[in-house]
Amino acid sequence: MSKTGKVVEHATLIERILHFEEDDRLRDGTWILPIDDAYRSSLIEPNLTSRPENFGKDTYYGQTFIVRTSRGKVFDVTLAYPFARKEERIDGVPFRDAKLNLKHYGDDISRMVSLIGMMQTDLFTEALIPVHLAHRYASITHSPGGRSLDAFVREVLRKNR
Repeated sequence: MSKTGKVVEHATLIERILHFEEDDRLRDGTWILPIDDAYRSSLIEPNLTSRPENFGKDTYYGQTFIVRTSRGKVFDVTLAYPFARKEERIDGVPFRDAKLNLKHYGDDISRMVSLIGMMQTDLFTEALIPVHLAHRYASITHSPGGRSLDAFVREVLRKNR
């Protein structure tokens, strides 16, 4: 998950589209938008001077998605490619197209969406519980922070009984 960057900035710009239908009705459910290379180069990073056949060919190992949860939170998520290698062709189609075929990801997409749905929090904008905890407790010493986390977990477990 990314908290900053070009995709996050783009998601902020298209937030109204992510939240509302054309007739201004609120969208229902969770939505995912896979970011393909053409979309990235025309709308997210049009200033890229080099446009390889596959974005991030040598440096990226996952597909980027904008995820809008049923609670209206928006996240930039990268899910590992479901292939052993970034070959030229997968099942007869170029890798840049195969990586967008959601069928290749099997249950990984639903697991990703479930995890985000379960871990999202309203404590601050577009946050997940682990990120919130890291922000909240990273700057204090281990001993009080550890005790605080223990108390937090006990309280959550007590509520869930």
